[in-house]
Amino acid sequence: MVPERLTDRVWGLIGPTNSGILVADGGRAAVIDPGLDESSARKVLRLLNEQGLKAVAIINTHAHADHIGGDRFLHARTGAPVYASSFEATVVRNPVWEPIYLAAGALPGGELESKFFMAEAVADVRDLPAEAARLDLGEGLVVEVVPLPGHAYGQVGLAYDGVLFTADAFFPPAILAKHGVPFCVDVQAALASLATLNSVAARYRRYVPGHGQALDGQGLSESLAANREAFDRLRWMVLEVLAQPRTLDDLMAALATRIGLSFAGVGQYYLVRTGVTAILTDLERRGLVAWQAGGPILSWSATGR
Repeated sequence: MVPERLTDRVWGLIGPTNSGILVADGGRAAVIDPGLDESSARKVLRLLNEQGLKAVAIINTHAHADHIGGDRFLHARTGAPVYASSFEATVVRNPVWEPIYLAAGALPGGELESKFFMAEAVADVRDLPAEAARLDLGEGLVVEVVPLPGHAYGQVGLAYDGVLFTADAFFPPAILAKHGVPFCVDVQAALASLATLNSVAARYRRYVPGHGQALDGQGLSESLAANREAFDRLRWMVLEVLAQPRTLDDLMAALATRIGLSFAGVGQYYLVRTGVTAILTDLERRGLVAWQAGGPILSWSATGR
């Protein structure tokens, strides 16, 4: 994680998962997404100490392990309360929910029990406002909360001093290309969040995604366009593949072949399966695909509408 001074009052820690530090008068500070584990949280704590800052809040944009894995260590070391939106707070308190929903409700095992999918629990988590609002942490530390669901059910963006931390509402083009199928639980919500960000593209000075470099307004617009195109491309690809009925696994195999994707492990498989299932749900709600149960299998096919 490389510290980057984005404004006089905002630090970004740019790394595999980005973190942030928001600074108010008197050295009070709020930490955004302390990262995957104790190692990343120690880097956040080191910067706080170097700058003479006192953490008074740890704010999670969403409750995926790579963003909240450092919560427990940083909370224990600083005493700062942890905040998350209502749904995501449930996962921070009970991190097993992430591998459970990836495994479609079954008890997870193996790779899904690793720190990459299941963070350490924090019992005392305070709820962020349910709608777009200001979180007033006192003495001039007021954070704007921007709902950005889609990638996660209760994901939010956080803005302060002209910088908007956008979480995983979008991925930079290079990361999109690397993963092939962006992780998403609700396609329509994700597209609405892209539209929300597009509407504020001139409102802030800098934009910090959950992964990748901080962006200006032009970089944001280019990334948003790339993400919309990725969803459109995948939806049309699914419809083409489902010209003939296929099971979910057959559909995933066909998509993986088309985009040159191979599964390096169980975790990657479940992440891609969630993204593909979200696309199927979106298409089903539009009346463009339907499922059929027959004999020992359940298959999907395009309706031809």
